[in-house]
Amino acid sequence: MNDQLVSMVVGFAVVVGLRLLDWVLPKGYIWVKVKEWSVKDDPDPDNKQERRYVMTLFNPSDELVAFLTLLVTVLLPVLVGLVTKVSTSSSVKALLLAALSAVTGVASALIQANDAGKSVDLYPLALSAVSVFVVAVASHYGLWKPTPVSATAQSMLVKD
Repeated sequence: MNDQLVSMVVGFAVVVGLRLLDWVLPKGYIWVKVKEWSVKDDPDPDNKQERRYVMTLFNPSDELVAFLTLLVTVLLPVLVGLVTKVSTSSSVKALLLAALSAVTGVASALIQANDAGKSVDLYPLALSAVSVFVVAVASHYGLWKPTPVSATAQSMLVKD
């Protein structure tokens, strides 16, 4: 199996796995750490309705978050090239890119949920992480690989 096919299979498996996870988990599922690091947005403690938790990070505008996420997403393949060897398997690079994409996507979704004053749900986190991965792979094959940037990044920091 060639490396591009492995990358496509991994990407498809991540999308299917996240969809299955979203389907299996109960609706309104909130990660336990989010509750620990959050504040209740309901000022009335006697309110018997479902409480919503909001991350208290900072409050940037949506456009700035979207622009920074796009910028980081396009630069992620170069970052993967900087921290891996030339001889590193493409499958390992794809998994590293998927992990970095997940971190970027989750951070973006958390910041946007905080900015909107909404609770953090699993679906926007997963959708953001998957979309970051897809754009990062597209920028690698469409922008960085045809130019000498990809090869230069591979030979800069980590040597074989």
